[in-house]
Amino acid sequence: MKILYNYLSLVALGSFNPAILTLDFLNNVCELDLGDLTGQSPNEIPVHRRLDFNRLHFVVDIERFQIREEGIDEKEFRESKQLEYFDAYYQKLPYTPLKAIGMNINVNLEIEKIDAEKLFNKTQAPKTYLDFFSVSEIEVQERSLHTNTEKVWKGSDYCIKKQNDLTRRINSTRNENSVILNYNAEAGNLHKDWAQYDLLINGYSQICDEFTNFIKHLEV
Repeated sequence: MKILYNYLSLVALGSFNPAILTLDFLNNVCELDLGDLTGQSPNEIPVHRRLDFNRLHFVVDIERFQIREEGIDEKEFRESKQLEYFDAYYQKLPYTPLKAIGMNINVNLEIEKIDAEKLFNKTQAPKTYLDFFSVSEIEVQERSLHTNTEKVWKGSDYCIKKQNDLTRRINSTRNENSVILNYNAEAGNLHKDWAQYDLLINGYSQICDEFTNFIKHLEV
């Protein structure tokens, strides 16, 4: 099975001031070295701000902060510093209300046509997730195409919750001979449990290992 990395993205939900996001703030206040801008949104739009650094993009509006990284390979996926960048930003603005923050790994899983149905069957089966995460229950929302004679699985959303751990949300979408998979590790309800924030910020290498092992678990 071939893994193609589409993008990595960090998404934080809360109350933000987009006007704060400037090259000067990131480089001089947050002490980040992100290089030169390759693009940005117009300054005349105060409720939305976008800064582009080659393949790295910062996008902020009043309720959402996103960092997105595209065109990466497996080595770059493991070396991503998105969580470090956000933490450096947030530490300078500690009174910013923050509801949740999550890290997304989005990939295409490509396989030979002869094995495609095996991959689809394993990806859609709840037992795949129950076994891998060693939990007794998961939440599943399935998307499927029904006719009078058959049902064709098109994709599913899986939510795995474990006590004192990050929530995992795994979204899968079926293509002809591939599955688009979005693997999300999320720290939610931060107003009640701030330890979740530290668990995510300090746990990226473990998330990478878990994701890699999950893909091996899907292999046929």
